[in-house]
Amino acid sequence: MAAVGAPSPGPLTVATAKDVNKRYRYRPTQPAYVASHECVRARVEQLGLALIDLVPPCRERDLAFDALDQVLFNCNAAINRHGR
Repeated sequence: MAAVGAPSPGPLTVATAKDVNKRYRYRPTQPAYVASHECVRARVEQLGLALIDLVPPCRERDLAFDALDQVLFNCNAAINRHGR
């Protein structure tokens, strides 16, 4: 919450209908992007396996796996939205 009398920061970006469609509309994976998706998934999997070997079972390791899920999601979204 902003301090009393502080100016409102306003929106960081101005979303348009085109922006919303680009972000959230379903788009199947293009055949040209399959290799990129598989490469990202394989590297995230390798890191996940390394975490099992290197980090003791604990809440922080669980959070690291949650972060890996987010990494995979964001990478796949970026590939689908912007190509590679």
